[in-house]
Amino acid sequence: MRGISMKKALFWDFDGTLIHPNESFLDAMHTALSKHNFMVSPDEIRAFLRTACSWYTPEAAYTDKTGEQWWTALYDRFSLFYKKLGVPQAKEMIINNHFRQQILDSGNYTLYDDAVPVLKLCIDMGYKNYILSNNYPELSSVAKELGLSTYISGYFVSSLIGYEKPRIELFRHALHVAGSPDYSCMIGDNPVADIQGGKAAGMNTILVHQNGDGSAGCQCHTLSEIPSLLLNPRHKNHIHKNALIEYPFLYKKAGKKTDTVFPLHLIKCCHSSPSSSFRISLLQYQ
Repeated sequence: MRGISMKKALFWDFDGTLIHPNESFLDAMHTALSKHNFMVSPDEIRAFLRTACSWYTPEAAYTDKTGEQWWTALYDRFSLFYKKLGVPQAKEMIINNHFRQQILDSGNYTLYDDAVPVLKLCIDMGYKNYILSNNYPELSSVAKELGLSTYISGYFVSSLIGYEKPRIELFRHALHVAGSPDYSCMIGDNPVADIQGGKAAGMNTILVHQNGDGSAGCQCHTLSEIPSLLLNPRHKNHIHKNALIEYPFLYKKAGKKTDTVFPLHLIKCCHSSPSSSFRISLLQYQ
């Protein structure tokens, strides 16, 4: 069972991959400014954030400004925007604090319905899950509040490391800390940050929730399709028959054809209760 002994790691993007797409920074700034009677259009805020947030300029490393210093550097850029809006300096930190509270409120994020079942299933298949994201330093705390921590072995967040995807340094750091796995795969919704970055670092790649240009190793429209893709060494939408030996609990045989197995995208994974194991039942087959 050589496959079982292999170290296998999945690196998941966060925004747009495990959670529904959102404009959390735009919404938080709009709310914070409006609360203090500074009315700014979403388009104006959006244009500003593209100059302020570090993930829009991945070519710039900032290894000396991580963690809380990342926030300080962001607030310094915010200050320039506030001055244009006529915000008194005495109110800047008040607005910043309100902005940060909004960003760190897990209630502003919505997991995809299949996120937790798929993460759990991947663990059962022998993978370790990691989050690899261009994001704020407290991402792990928000992920914990969303109920993900049980299924995540580690977090690699750009603002704690000083590099943004698709910088290869971030991917290499993640692979090193994860123990240089024999198999690794970057899963995300961004063809550049996730797919190009992952491929440059030698990872397999899966583009999810997007229509790509074919550069990803494979692509799918839902997280639920990912386990079946992983089981095929060529990342096609059918299962490699040797996987039946390694993962017999994932399949059901049909009729008298004992070598017939069914791809996971035809299988429903149900989580009946927080403490129960996942039940796998056949939905359909042909």
